Amino acid sequence: MPWIGLRKGCVEEKDIEKYLMENGIHYVRKIELEVQVGDEWVPFLVFEVLGMIEGFAEEMSHTFNCPSLESGPHLVLGEISAKLWDEGAKIIFPDGSQRIIPIYTFDAFLDVRMPTNKVKGLKGQIIIAGNIFDLPLTLEDLAKIEKMGKKYIEKVEKATSVYGVTKILSSEVREKLLEKEKKK
Repeated sequence: MPWIGLRKGCVEEKDIEKYLMENGIHYVRKIELEVQVGDEWVPFLVFEVLGMIEGFAEEMSHTFNCPSLESGPHLVLGEISAKLWDEGAKIIFPDGSQRIIPIYTFDAFLDVRMPTNKVKGLKGQIIIAGNIFDLPLTLEDLAKIEKMGKKYIEKVEKATSVYGVTKILSSEVREKLLEKEKKK
């Protein structure tokens, strides 16, 4: 779903919500995240919205004289048919300057959606047999996946080898695996 937001602390949250509603934009949830823009980490209050918002961040930045953010299908960076692409966020500053920052990497080979190192506050996800699991996976998640079949555990193993054990498996899971390995 598309996102629209403003630098956190620039404007009261209730004023942003009122502005969105006045412009016919309905949101599903709010997210707080930080995006690395140059050498600075910029905090944003972001609203996941229904419908298209392409270009709306520019209007918001001008209206509130504050950096704004938009993200959605119009900011796919790369070729989807290649099965590996990034989704970007467009950061717009009150002076009209813009930056596009990759915030998620989508891996259609492993069905993984992983935040890039340019964003803080977002979780990765993996889709297994139509079920969406937040990353890192918990013991409960792994128990469910194991019941689905061996090929799905192998998918988790492949994702771990590509993205690293700390991004795919929770510390709780890593400890259990280490204990299991020591008992062998």
